[in-house]
Amino acid sequence: ISNFEKALDLAFHSGDSLMIITTRNNLAWTRRVIGDLDSADTLCLLSIAESRREGHERPLAYAYLTKADIERDRGDLKNAKIYASEALELFRRLEDDEGKAQVYRTLANISRHSQNFEQALSYLGKGIDLVEDSTSYPLIASLYQLYGRTYRHYASYVLSKENIEARGAEANSLFKKAQSALQKSIVLAHDIGNRWEVARSQIENVLIMMLNEDAYDEAKINELLEQAYQTA
Repeated sequence: ISNFEKALDLAFHSGDSLMIITTRNNLAWTRRVIGDLDSADTLCLLSIAESRREGHERPLAYAYLTKADIERDRGDLKNAKIYASEALELFRRLEDDEGKAQVYRTLANISRHSQNFEQALSYLGKGIDLVEDSTSYPLIASLYQLYGRTYRHYASYVLSKENIEARGAEANSLFKKAQSALQKSIVLAHDIGNRWEVARSQIENVLIMMLNEDAYDEAKINELLEQAYQTA
């Protein structure tokens, strides 16, 4: 935040409107991550207004995306989807596959919070298809990590059903798909040196083992937790 604030001050002194908009939106996104949603929203709305006034479509698309994440964090999934859809439309017009993949990631998170897991997985599949053959490795690793997390949440939802016999087989299948996606994320994140993403996927694997009674092994879980701790 401190660095973004310094960058924003320099951007104002330079008079570069595009740099002001972009830096302000990055600052908004970072404030959202730490939970300062009111400040994030104020900054984001300024980025949206200035992008519209100056006619900068790509910064506007990213500002819409930040606004979608802010609304999701507030629990307003309807508005979150509206802003994400606005961003997607702009990225389509710009033929920006990486931007579209980021929107699909946000839409997947919105659907996951609504417990619409099939739709969330569909969005993630579309995002991965767009960038899997590109060099956007951090984005691909993030998509696979969310893919695994969504499968894990889906499996947890299935385990809450009343039919014990049916839910066990379905959940185990979902857990396996989750682990497969997480392993892809770990490999990619490790290759680019993103230890934070690796640790998140390692923790997801621990949660899967704890939820999956067939795979529960306390010693193994403690070993995996130690690995995640050392990574983090």
